[in-house]
Amino acid sequence: MPEVNHDTHAKIINYISQTAGTYRLISINEEKIKLCDIQNPSRILTEIPFTGDIYHQLYDPVKRKVYFATTQGILIISLLDFKTRLISLFEFTNESECNCLLRDTSGHIWVSGKTKLIRLDPETEKIEVFGKADGIGSDEFLEGGCHKISDDSALFIKKKSLIRFRPSSLAQPCIKPYVYLSDFAINYTQT
Repeated sequence: MPEVNHDTHAKIINYISQTAGTYRLISINEEKIKLCDIQNPSRILTEIPFTGDIYHQLYDPVKRKVYFATTQGILIISLLDFKTRLISLFEFTNESECNCLLRDTSGHIWVSGKTKLIRLDPETEKIEVFGKADGIGSDEFLEGGCHKISDDSALFIKKKSLIRFRPSSLAQPCIKPYVYLSDFAINYTQT
């Protein structure tokens, strides 16, 4: 079994070997992520260029994708073809850091950023951001500080507080705007 070098640019531990049961993730001090065959660890399946820290991971066994919470955003690796995608959250939150990930019963992925909570729809990659105005508070989330509780609640840990909620109970406000006509004309004539 290859030795994991902990003096790297990425804080990577053997995430996938325990979760997926097929591939082993190791890091080396060459700014790369290596995926190895778990039965033959010397066989490198792919190397992915990456610099930054990885705080947490989530595995989707149906789609065979691994989602990583990183300092650069959400890194997605497909275990079918080893394609990667990095979703930067900076344009949505002014924060690039992701600290923790968890999946709710509807399949959405919840991501804690530095101070905001993000809901990602993995099918459409639609992102919704929840912040201080939504009751999240302004203190920072902890690295790896999330947990799914047996009653389908999500628990996110912050430096000064805990956030617990049921993702399935969140409803988007459906406020239809009132429309007022201040002037009306047909064929350029007032009616």
